[in-house]
Amino acid sequence: MKKKIITAVLTASVLLSFASCDSAPAETSESANEYERQLQTIYDNVDVWRLSDEDNVGPDWLCFYAITDLDRDGYLEVLKRTLYNNGPNTQLWIYEVTEDGGITALESDLEDPDSDYRTTHYPEFSIDRPTAYYEEGGVYRYLLCDCISYGVACVYDHYGYLSIQDDRIYYDFVCTELAEDAGNLVTYYDGESNMISEAEYEALHDEYISSADGEVMIEWFLDSEIDMDHIAESYSSFAG
Repeated sequence: MKKKIITAVLTASVLLSFASCDSAPAETSESANEYERQLQTIYDNVDVWRLSDEDNVGPDWLCFYAITDLDRDGYLEVLKRTLYNNGPNTQLWIYEVTEDGGITALESDLEDPDSDYRTTHYPEFSIDRPTAYYEEGGVYRYLLCDCISYGVACVYDHYGYLSIQDDRIYYDFVCTELAEDAGNLVTYYDGESNMISEAEYEALHDEYISSADGEVMIEWFLDSEIDMDHIAESYSSFAG
């Protein structure tokens, strides 16, 4: 399976959800005070993660935020998502509370000068549905589909796992379906971009779907709703 390091800007995709999976484990009473301190840190550092002119987002984009701990390392994250008002195109930045009590954007080794690449090849989290994941060796991998559409010309559906490891975001490709000519021509690829048969694709996709062993609900709030109540409620929804 091909592993790619991706930036903290994530875009344009369709989320897979699994209503039958278990929710994220709730925090213990011992950690409650620590999480409260981190939620306060997030609020106190709002200027670090709040949408700004530096994000180069136009007036036709809406902005949402959510509080998570995707990698379950005990340091909370802020997800900042922008949504284009008349289409599915989205972007997502991820910030994380640091050990010294600050907050910083997750970094990546990937710097691609092609703006089309930077705004199409990234999976997104749903605005209103649970996110499925599976855990292995302490690493939580979230089942996300990166949907890239060029209208009727072609539509790519890339299926894979997103994870945060060592302050990096990884996306492991599993399989891809490419529909061209308004769906009249369909080809399939494995996680290494090798062309495969439809039967091979369906086997990979079925195995991918069945790998989920849990789900989390990510609760978003608007820029106008940035306050301690919404920050705490968003994390409470994720923690379960």
